[in-house]
Amino acid sequence: MRLFEFDNDPIHLPDNVATAFSELGSNQRGGPEHAMLKAQAALGGGVLSFVLEHVGDLTHRMSHHAKYGSFYPGIVRDKVDKTLRVLTNGYGFEREHEENMRANIRYRQEKDPNFDEGKWKTDLEAALAKYAAEHKKLPVYNEAQWQARQAAIFLGKKNFKAAIWALQRLQDMLADGDEGFAKAAAEYQLDDQGNLMPYSA
Repeated sequence: MRLFEFDNDPIHLPDNVATAFSELGSNQRGGPEHAMLKAQAALGGGVLSFVLEHVGDLTHRMSHHAKYGSFYPGIVRDKVDKTLRVLTNGYGFEREHEENMRANIRYRQEKDPNFDEGKWKTDLEAALAKYAAEHKKLPVYNEAQWQARQAAIFLGKKNFKAAIWALQRLQDMLADGDEGFAKAAAEYQLDDQGNLMPYSA
């Protein structure tokens, strides 16, 4: 998809709302993205690495071009669907993740006779916690953004059932079609002074 090829009819937001949404998209590319890359490096590949990347990107995709009136429902749908397939596959996500972990440990032991498995596990847990913490810092302004952010936080905490639940809520919104999802991703509330209000469930 080209940069300005949108999959919803542009929605016009007030300037302060569009700016805040676009800043959310940009901020996801900061701390949360760096934390994801560090967690991926620690994981060394595998199913958790895959879902960390694509779930973590959801808040960016649905907000970074809000000032142009686009919320990329097609890209969001693709990422939600493929991460849910991995998280809910019949083989078992946690089972596959544990197998990935054991393979990673064996590989590192073969490459480095001084490999410290305990330290590696501690560092990995810290990297996942950092991923969750960085996503938690992102301000969100509607339920779609909140569910996307929560899915990432839950993944960092390895609460996979809760992450699945949050992604399924996004999938429900996407079932309303591109325009329906775009409207959900564009929702906002202003206070009496016209200031954009953060969303909380």
